[in-house]
Amino acid sequence: MAKIVEIASDRVLDIASRIRAACVALAEPEDRKFEAMEAAQGAANDGNNTRLSVITDIAAMSHAEEWTHAEVAQACERAAKMGNSADGEQSRSARSVGVFISEMKTFASPKVRGHLPDLRATCEAVWADETELLASVEREDRDAIETPVRKWQSRFYHLIMNVSRAVKEGKLTAPMSKDDLIAYAVANDPDHNATKVAARLKTLIGQIDGFHADFEMEELKIAADYLRTISTDELMAARKALVAARAALNPPPVWTPPVLVSPAPAPIQGVSQADTGEAGSGDEVDNGVFDYEDDILGDGVARQQASQLVMAALVAA
Repeated sequence: MAKIVEIASDRVLDIASRIRAACVALAEPEDRKFEAMEAAQGAANDGNNTRLSVITDIAAMSHAEEWTHAEVAQACERAAKMGNSADGEQSRSARSVGVFISEMKTFASPKVRGHLPDLRATCEAVWADETELLASVEREDRDAIETPVRKWQSRFYHLIMNVSRAVKEGKLTAPMSKDDLIAYAVANDPDHNATKVAARLKTLIGQIDGFHADFEMEELKIAADYLRTISTDELMAARKALVAARAALNPPPVWTPPVLVSPAPAPIQGVSQADTGEAGSGDEVDNGVFDYEDDILGDGVARQQASQLVMAALVAA
């Protein structure tokens, strides 16, 4: 590379000044971009904190007032319809609120509501453990770190949602220990799902086909053709063998499906973030999972009261 010889002249200084003056115009839109990014992250954090606060409030109301399963189901259905416009059009935020309301069927469920503070505490503890573990290594080494809970549910709110659903469906018992959660996450590892594994392989083959189309290297075609010969059953068998080998070196907690019983829910002990002022996890949160259950509510007065309570909590949040 040729060495640049310094030219001491007013002409060079003038050129430098004009280059600087032209390029510094980028500073303003860049500042706006970074401010928007920070605002978006702040909004995501606020949304996450609000979700956690609302589910705690709804669970506490349901527990204290002993909302029935049927009352919760129909109240959520009515609460979702309350915000509908006359023409049926919904904004993005309105759709998000509608999905969120449907999720209250899980958190307000008699099987979940009294246990939610303990479930949340366990999820937060395991999430913090895995966060600390990832922070202890360089970014390029994180793929080698086992974080089974984050692998099962990559967002904290989704973790709370799916743990609560598992308790409601009798797949997990409450109270739940950290080992219980880890074992359940391992048992539900996405790599144990044949459909998802087949989809990953298909995506990989498509990427290699794309490389071959761009570079026409015979080796790429051979690689893609070979991958097409691997069946999903072979992949699942290989995964099972790998998990067994790893378990032999470091046995993970074992998840045992709970015995289906109907104990009285434990007294609720938690309070909402609005009461404590505690910050949430700060993780980005997307819309959660639908939970449809259509039961018939016979008591019209109770239905109206439950619906108003649910809507009031959501609006107040």
